[in-house]
Amino acid sequence: MGHHTFKVGFDGKRYNVDNPFNGNNNGNFSFGGAGPYSTGNPGADFLLGIPDTYTQGSGGWIDAKTYEYYFYAQDNWKVNDNLTVNYGAGYQIDTPLVNKHFGGEDVNCFIPGEQSSVFPTAPVSILYPGDPGCTKSGYHPHYDHVGPRFGFAYAPGGSSSKSFVIRGGFGVYFNRSEEELALQNLGVPPFSLSSIGSPNPSFANPFVNIATGAVTPNPFPFVAPAKGSAVDFTPFEPMSLNMINPSFTDPYSMNYNFNIQKELPGAMLLQVGYVGALGRHEELTYEGDPITPSFTAACALNPACVANAAVQQASPTGAMSTLYSSIVPANVLASIGYQSTNGNSEYNSMQVSLNKRLSHGLSFQASYTWAHSIDDSSSFENSGFGARAIDPFNFAVDRGDSVYDARQRLVISYDYELPHVSRYWNNGFTRSVLDGWHVSGISTWQTGFPINPAETDFHSLECSAYQYYGCWDAPNVISAPQILNPRNSSLVNTATPGASASPQNYYYFNPNTFSEEATGQLGDAGRNALHGPGLVNTDLNLSKRVYVSRDERRFLELRAEAYNVFNHTEFTVINYQSSGVDGTINDQNFGRVLTAYGATSGTSGQTGGRTVQLAVKFYF
Repeated sequence: MGHHTFKVGFDGKRYNVDNPFNGNNNGNFSFGGAGPYSTGNPGADFLLGIPDTYTQGSGGWIDAKTYEYYFYAQDNWKVNDNLTVNYGAGYQIDTPLVNKHFGGEDVNCFIPGEQSSVFPTAPVSILYPGDPGCTKSGYHPHYDHVGPRFGFAYAPGGSSSKSFVIRGGFGVYFNRSEEELALQNLGVPPFSLSSIGSPNPSFANPFVNIATGAVTPNPFPFVAPAKGSAVDFTPFEPMSLNMINPSFTDPYSMNYNFNIQKELPGAMLLQVGYVGALGRHEELTYEGDPITPSFTAACALNPACVANAAVQQASPTGAMSTLYSSIVPANVLASIGYQSTNGNSEYNSMQVSLNKRLSHGLSFQASYTWAHSIDDSSSFENSGFGARAIDPFNFAVDRGDSVYDARQRLVISYDYELPHVSRYWNNGFTRSVLDGWHVSGISTWQTGFPINPAETDFHSLECSAYQYYGCWDAPNVISAPQILNPRNSSLVNTATPGASASPQNYYYFNPNTFSEEATGQLGDAGRNALHGPGLVNTDLNLSKRVYVSRDERRFLELRAEAYNVFNHTEFTVINYQSSGVDGTINDQNFGRVLTAYGATSGTSGQTGGRTVQLAVKFYF
């Protein structure tokens, strides 16, 4: 329509997850040589029938459905020959994820003081879909997700010259929730049951105490009860439950960029830009019924409480019964793990690229990024299952570098075909030996990913082993962290109790700049406070064409390809918890890096040490 091009559309999708979970249905023994009656040798324990632990579960089933409805409208307005403007908006509706299995009732809601009518014998405050205020997903749909967007492209030189262009844009984009919402509800009582058998299980019968002969009732085979049943909830206690925050909503990002492009001599294009994003309502987890500060302070003065720090959250008996203050008694409900969309993030970067189109046999692209990414949590898994979780009393305490925060990255890819000498001196030798050489490769330089200082022995008394999601313990920083060269570092770790008194090698940072926090206090080490080793890598390809016809249409290609051609040891191993450097102060290897790219599983795409492969191809 004149200078305008309008576009409108609709996209509708149904998502379905059908996933049976039958793990541990037949039970699982562990032999680690660490049980109370262990010989200290796992093999001997197996032969003698002395397991460390036993676990068995009834499993569950996900049959979850959800719908996404997306409407959009956009206008592409060609204002004049050197200015184009785009603007529009998207409107998105995501229905909550609902599991149809068990009649859609395997969801817990937490409403203090309310009694369930779906299961009248359920503990007070624990409700189910069908009870007032509890939906089949645990949260409600939202109908206000409108995402505007705007962009422009401007060539100051006008229609006669497009060698210099300025571009920019801004947009708001929503992203639907993930299957984890239903996955974490697999253990909802009374639809799923798990058991550790006897506290000291025997191999012949895991529900018989190997030391005393006492029998623990065997709850299997397990049959899920019908709605309205008078269920005995004591076999499920103490309960650690996953729940969805009622205010759960769709995450969204505000993306923005501004860049300039300039054509340079030699068929090259230079682009310099600022690229950023703000993330809002991002998924994370936290403890919804945490151990209170008053209990932590009182527990620190009680030797019995300190000695049972790992189980204090589920043991309100004896001296501890007057200390723990929970909405529901802890021996009934030990933990409420909330899935929530309270997370925020921000990413800002300068991005520079130089691209040379093929000319005179040479093409290359060089890209440099200088960036910083900050968030409360870098993923659902990062906040829920890492070595350190979100502090429920102050989310801001955990704001730090993202797990994927690499401050600088330079990548250069290149491809060069050497000139054919036979074009100037044509004979059999030049055609066979000097012609047809080709070299290409990719070189990468990158700074390291973060290391997250953490503690896992519940020394702070602020959380326990009964937390549905992780604990938020952290060590103390006693001096500025000292970065070392793991290739030649050797020292004695005095920060970890029980660590070897002999010097150990391969330290990336000095562990003795950290210490365990005082009993009953949270350490002051920031989340992702250190950055691990960087990456230096070059992959190179050298090839030679041997022409068998004068028109060069038929030829043999001999290839020699080398990954990590300079055999540079890369210490970094990426996962969602750390950068491969041990950041947990309770571990014997605290501060050490013991693996490299390609040395462990989960590092596909990285080659470790130098790898060379040879190939021959015939073209005709």
